[in-house]
Amino acid sequence: MVQRILDWARDRGCQIWWGQGAQDGSFFLLVPLATDRASIFSVWTYGRIEIQFQWLRTKPPFDDEARRLELLDKLNSLPGVAIPRDGIERRPSFPLRTLTEPGVMERFLGVMDWLVGEVRGGVRAPQTRC
Repeated sequence: MVQRILDWARDRGCQIWWGQGAQDGSFFLLVPLATDRASIFSVWTYGRIEIQFQWLRTKPPFDDEARRLELLDKLNSLPGVAIPRDGIERRPSFPLRTLTEPGVMERFLGVMDWLVGEVRGGVRAPQTRC
């Protein structure tokens, strides 16, 4: 299951950052941008997937609360995922085993495909003054 996530990430040009925890292992999926990277989620050896809303809120278009709520709704539509509304300011998580239910991995990766596309397309044009 985790190998499938890693393969999905590499197929989309995401970078993998391996954590260096002394007790708990992790890896983070990063979307390379022109001058930066966007962390989208992490997987932990204690069996959780952590959505990186805290970092996404600094990247267009997810610096807009409405867009983070849209992502929240997409995630909460997955069986077994129930992230509270205030989770869009933090790094909420859900059990990795949720993705073992029939069809849930495909749906999760579909949401992540959407997220990657939004982050890559989220560069805003400079605002002009009137």
